[in-house]
Amino acid sequence: MSNSQRNVRCSKCGKKKKECKGHFRGWALIGWRLPLFILIVVGLGFMAHAYFQEGKANDTLEVYFGSRPPESWWLTTPNFVRELGSPDAFMSRARSITERIDAALDHTKPLSPLIDQIAKEFPQFYVSVFTNGMSQTIIPAYTQSDVRPFEVCFVPRLQMRGLPALLYYKAEWRALMIAAVDWPEQVFPALTIHELGHALYHRQGRPSATAPPTSDSYIEEEITMHELESLVLNSYSDGGYFQTIDELLRKYRISDTRDLDRLSTSENFLSLDKALRADQTSVAVASILAAQHELAVGMRFIDATEEDHARRLQKKIALYRHLRFGR
Repeated sequence: MSNSQRNVRCSKCGKKKKECKGHFRGWALIGWRLPLFILIVVGLGFMAHAYFQEGKANDTLEVYFGSRPPESWWLTTPNFVRELGSPDAFMSRARSITERIDAALDHTKPLSPLIDQIAKEFPQFYVSVFTNGMSQTIIPAYTQSDVRPFEVCFVPRLQMRGLPALLYYKAEWRALMIAAVDWPEQVFPALTIHELGHALYHRQGRPSATAPPTSDSYIEEEITMHELESLVLNSYSDGGYFQTIDELLRKYRISDTRDLDRLSTSENFLSLDKALRADQTSVAVASILAAQHELAVGMRFIDATEEDHARRLQKKIALYRHLRFGR
């Protein structure tokens, strides 16, 4: 072998050919495929993460709403005489509920000038029963001519089909519609005052009362009533509701409204229910509370972090729109 042949060197490592042990040629085969491979791996990772998060959210709903007792109805059909035994039995039950509303307004009106307005605007109720799409007055209002009594309409279980909620303000009738269920003591006052707030705005002719549901005006009214609801819930829990919310905000170190979704877990919702002594409510009532908890936590955070009133309101409107309409 000539000296020139012995001194031939490898173009990769520079060693003499006889000393070179060869080189991995896989990279030449992979070439442009490597970036594609990385994209596929990363994409699969994101898909797995999203699938896990979706499963986690579903589990949260199942845990929170699972093992709930059924609704306890005290009226199944409009025929309350046959069901309850006498007209007096119905009247006694109905009056006990309207007295609870009166007591709630009297107890909470020091919390807010708006609740005080509601109490003054609705000093007297008359009672009806929802029967095949109509209301049948059972307990009329005996009042002076300068007082406008307000209708409270009880809905039996078999008449609930097609109605939007267990408790709501029906603007067409100017009536408070209440499902004839055994409402939790700590929750009923807050939900009732929320809906009476809508009734007040409607009676006053506020534009927000007839605005489209996705409009800022409509949402601003909803925020006002949910804030009232929060105040009443906090009052009936002896401050425990706001205390639990504040503890959750500190625990999760929330610094932006975009982080608030992390608080919407079964464990956190249950802790708020327990603060209200309402952790054994039915699925339907738990659904109402879950929506309230989400919004109350967000509004509490915004109040604590935004000093400017106008910006605070806009952030709350954006929060409501995100939670209710996914925008």
